[in-house]
Amino acid sequence: MATDFEKALEFFPPDPGLQIPRANLVAERGVVRLGDGWAVHSYLDDLACGGIPKQPEVLAAMPPVDWVGFCYAGGEWEGVLRQAFNAVVGWPRIGFIGREPFPEPEHSVRWLAPRDDKDVAEIDEPWLWKYHPSIVHFIENENAFGAEVGGHIRSFAAVYAEDGVYADLGVATHPDFRMRGLARSCVLALCTELVRFELVPFAETGADNVSGLHMPRSMGWEEIRLPDLYCVNREPPAPS
Repeated sequence: MATDFEKALEFFPPDPGLQIPRANLVAERGVVRLGDGWAVHSYLDDLACGGIPKQPEVLAAMPPVDWVGFCYAGGEWEGVLRQAFNAVVGWPRIGFIGREPFPEPEHSVRWLAPRDDKDVAEIDEPWLWKYHPSIVHFIENENAFGAEVGGHIRSFAAVYAEDGVYADLGVATHPDFRMRGLARSCVLALCTELVRFELVPFAETGADNVSGLHMPRSMGWEEIRLPDLYCVNREPPAPS
């Protein structure tokens, strides 16, 4: 018999932008409840962190969040969810799909190692490792390339979530070392590794993030507009 995780996965096809909910469902993280009269909404994990809403004044009337990134509620909650999603995540979101061939990195890069944890912490982008108990655990369990300057990691690119089809990339660079092409080199090295495993590189950012938009556009990645709320008002799959 299919589990609730497997049933919920039917709501999220392997489409660009759905890596986070798909990866979490495949890993059977958290608690999933499906039943009569319920619908599944995924509004990205920025809306809630560990079940604690970031903007309680917006989410006051919202039903309980079962786990990071999901809410299970009836269709009457669509308006509240959409308002909360747009307020917290920022809209619109732009997605980019990377395609081969990928050029050689301009800068020398290497795999991150546990000894790099202090350098990664100094870059200070904790959203990249929030699914992990520590930075060392993140480094040991995710694919990540880093670029060194003066013996220290100053930029890195990592797989943030992957669902067996698309790999969602996260990129971070120390503020003092931006606009040097370090992040681009890390991304290119990571993409070359991903295609060996038949994964399609994917990235997303806000439409107002000038620097975040520049790199994938400069590499000629396919640009898509992401929906502001996924899987609205869909009934759960019939019991098998």
